[in-house]
Amino acid sequence: MSTRRVKKTSTKSVAKDRGAHAGHAHAEQESVSGIPAGGRSTVQRDAIRRVFGESARPLSPPQVLELARAIVPSVGAATIYRSLSQFVEEGFLVPVELPGGATLYERAGKVHHHHFHCTRCDRVYDVDGCGGKLEKLAPSGFLVEGHDLTLTGACATCRAA
Repeated sequence: MSTRRVKKTSTKSVAKDRGAHAGHAHAEQESVSGIPAGGRSTVQRDAIRRVFGESARPLSPPQVLELARAIVPSVGAATIYRSLSQFVEEGFLVPVELPGGATLYERAGKVHHHHFHCTRCDRVYDVDGCGGKLEKLAPSGFLVEGHDLTLTGACATCRAA
């Protein structure tokens, strides 16, 4: 598929060719508001992309559904789950695994950060930066290859309530 054809072809047509290696590469380059299109571009998928473009925190699938329905009332739960899986595969989203909790999702490409989990409202917020050299907390002789830190407590909204 030539670059010229991609420019003249809609995202939906490019998506039909995504099984071919070259078509798939071009499909990932297409975008809606600078967000990788990948797969079929639909009003529902665009709404889900918009939700993550406007969110400053990780979201659960039910939260994505609620926010996407405010944009497109007809979006269904199955579309949310399929889209989340596809967006992770494309590299647009990354899963956020919290201890004892459901998988959340956030935009990929963020700098290293941690999370705050409000135990009252169950929302999760990004915590900018990192506390430093956590390797020294590991037992002697252990090799630390990475870390995830989750702070828990009450968010500002819940504290004020």
